[in-house]
Amino acid sequence: MTHRSICLAVIASLAGVGCSFSTEQFTLGSPDTGVRDTGFADLGFGDAGARDVGTTDTGTFDTGALDTGAVDTGALDTGALDTGALDTGALDTGALDTGAVDAGNDVVDAGSADIGADVLPDVPVVMFCATSRPCPSDLVCDDGICAPACPSGQRACEGFCRAVQTDIANCGACNTVCAPGQDCRAGACTTICAAPTTNCSNVCRDLQADNNHCGLCGRACVGGTACVNGACACPAGQTVCGGVCTNLQTDATRCGACTNACAAGQLCANGVCVTTCTAGLTNCSGVCRNLQTDTASCGACGRVCTAPTGGTATCTASGCVLSCPTGRSNCSGVCVDLSADTANCGVCGQACLRTFEACLTGICCLRGATNCSGTCRTLSNDEANCGACGRACASGFTCRVGLCEPNFRVVSMGSTNCRTIDQMNVVGDDRGGIVANNSFVYYSGDLGTGRASSFDLSSFTLVTAAGSNYVDGMLTNVRDGVVYSLSTDGSRPFISTSLGAANFTTLLELNTTTLLPTGRRILLSAPIAFDPAAYGRYGVFSGYDRVVIYNGTRAFNITLPTGVVTDLGTVPVTSPCTCENWAYWGVAEFFADAVWLVYRQLPATGGTASNIVRVRVPDGLTQVVGSFTNLADMCSIAALPARARWYWHHEGPSQFSAFPSGEALGFCDASYAFTN
Repeated sequence: MTHRSICLAVIASLAGVGCSFSTEQFTLGSPDTGVRDTGFADLGFGDAGARDVGTTDTGTFDTGALDTGAVDTGALDTGALDTGALDTGALDTGALDTGAVDAGNDVVDAGSADIGADVLPDVPVVMFCATSRPCPSDLVCDDGICAPACPSGQRACEGFCRAVQTDIANCGACNTVCAPGQDCRAGACTTICAAPTTNCSNVCRDLQADNNHCGLCGRACVGGTACVNGACACPAGQTVCGGVCTNLQTDATRCGACTNACAAGQLCANGVCVTTCTAGLTNCSGVCRNLQTDTASCGACGRVCTAPTGGTATCTASGCVLSCPTGRSNCSGVCVDLSADTANCGVCGQACLRTFEACLTGICCLRGATNCSGTCRTLSNDEANCGACGRACASGFTCRVGLCEPNFRVVSMGSTNCRTIDQMNVVGDDRGGIVANNSFVYYSGDLGTGRASSFDLSSFTLVTAAGSNYVDGMLTNVRDGVVYSLSTDGSRPFISTSLGAANFTTLLELNTTTLLPTGRRILLSAPIAFDPAAYGRYGVFSGYDRVVIYNGTRAFNITLPTGVVTDLGTVPVTSPCTCENWAYWGVAEFFADAVWLVYRQLPATGGTASNIVRVRVPDGLTQVVGSFTNLADMCSIAALPARARWYWHHEGPSQFSAFPSGEALGFCDASYAFTN
C-alpha cells in the first residue's frame, strides 16, 4: 500500500496511513521544537546590528511561575549609553527571569532572537533592508522596507498588496486617495462623468453641444459656427466663406456667392446686388433684411435671435423660435439632456447636489445606481432588481454582482447516525474523489470508480475500471444531483495521470448509473488551467448551482448550469488533507454575500483530533464546521442536503471505523441552511 507521505494529524499508531503531501513540508520531529526564527535579531528601533544567525532554540518551554515581584521604582538611569560589542552568543535557553523588573542601566539587547511561544498577537513591524541587509525569503526589499512580494500590477502598502492602478485609496502610489466623485484609472485619479458628458482634462464636457469641445475634447468651433450634435455648423441659412459663417442672401461683400462683392453703394437683396431693397425687405444699416425671417433682424432691425448652446434659432413670422436637438431641452440658453444633466436633472435648475450623485433618467441617484421606475436601485445587490430593473431573486437567493446566487451553507457535520462499509474489495486502495446524490454515492480507488446506494451504502459496485476509465474530475450540482466530469478535450472525462499541462474547457454530464457521458455538456466561459506541477494541491468543491476549482493558489467559480467562470482571486487554504490523486474534495457554500470552501483541515500539532473547516473567499477567514477526535486520512467529503448527511472516505482506523483493510466509505448526520 503506497502513500506519498504521512498525515500530520495521525499518531504514530497509524504509521503508514496518511494524507498525501510532500514529505519536505512536514516531519514528525520531537514535540514543540518551535518554528525557526528567521527574522532579524531583536533589532528594535535604530538597532543596526547584524542579523541573528544563532542556532534554533529547541529547549522546553519555561513553565515557572509568573514574576510577581514588586516593580523597581528606582531613579531613572541617566548614565552614558553602553557602546560595548553586540551579544552574538548562542540562544539563551535558561529558565525565565522571575525577579523584579530591572529599571537600572539597561543596554540594548542585541543577542539572539527569542523564539518562545507568542503570548501577545503579532503586530506588523517595519523591517528596513539594504543590499547588505536582505529581507526574509518571503519578503522583498521595496524602497528600503521589507514588504510582501505582490502580484504584477500591485504594490505593497503598509503590509498589504494594493492594485495601485485601480485602488481609489492608493491610486498610483500608496495612500494617494482620490477625491469624492473620482475614480482611479491607470493609476491616476480621474473625474467620473455621467453620460452624455466626457472627461476632458478632468472637467466633464458635453461633446454634443460644447463649442470648445465639439465631438472631441479640445475641438473648438470657430468663425461663427456652433456645436450641434457633435459637429461645428453655421446657423441655418448661412454658408462658410473663408472660415466665417456668411449670409449670402444679405451680405454685400459676398452676395449670392462667397466671391461676389457688390459695388459701392449697392445692397445685397436675396443674393442679388441692387440699388434699393426690393419689396418685402427693409434696409437695416445698409443691409436688406426680411424682418419676417431674418434671425439678425427678426421683427425689427437689430433684433437678433440667439441660438441656445447646442441648438438652433430661426425667425418665423417676425418671432424668434429657439430649438434644441431631440432629447434635449433649453435651460437658460443651453440645450441639456434632462435625463442625465446633474445641473438640470428632470427639470431645468434641479441639480444633484452631492458630487457622488448622478442624474439617471431624470432623478438624482448615487453613482453606480439605476433608475427603476423612479426609484434608485443598485442592480449589483438589489434582490428585487438583480442585474436589471424588475428582475427579482427567488426565495433563498441573494443578489451578488448582478446575479441571483443561491444561499447554501453547512450548519453542522456531525458524528451521529453514521454508517460505514469496507470498500477495499470493490475499488481497491484509496485514490480520491467523492460525490453524492439522492441515488448514489461515488468514490474512486486504484481499481476504478464505484457507486453505492446513498440511502444505506448497499450494493457497492465497480462502475468504471482502472486505466482509461477513471473519473478523476467528478463533481456535482448539490441542487439537483447531476453528476459531471471536468474535461480538457470536450469529449472524454478528465484522467489526471493521462496528460501533461492542459486546460479544463468543458463539464461533461455523466449517466448516474454508468458514469459514461450522456452527450450533454457545459462549455466553460473561460478555460481553467491544469498544471501537473501542482498535482495534489488542487481542490474540487461541489455546491448549490456552483462548483469551485482551487489550484493551490487561486479559486475559480463555475456557475451551473451556465458554465460562467469567475476568477475569485487568491485564497489562503491552509493545511488541507490531500489525497493520492490530483485534488482533494470538499463543499462550496454561499452565504453572507461570500463564497466559502469547506474541507478537512490537518491539525496544527500532532495527534488525531482535527476539524472540518470553511474558509471565506478571498480573505481566508476560517471557521470550524465540525470537530472530531480521529478522521484518519480523510481527504474526500461531500454534502447531500436531501438526506441531511455528509459522506466521506478515509484509510486507517478512525472514530468511525477500524476495518482490517483500513479503507472506509461512510456517512453521518449533517444539517444545512438556505439563508444568507
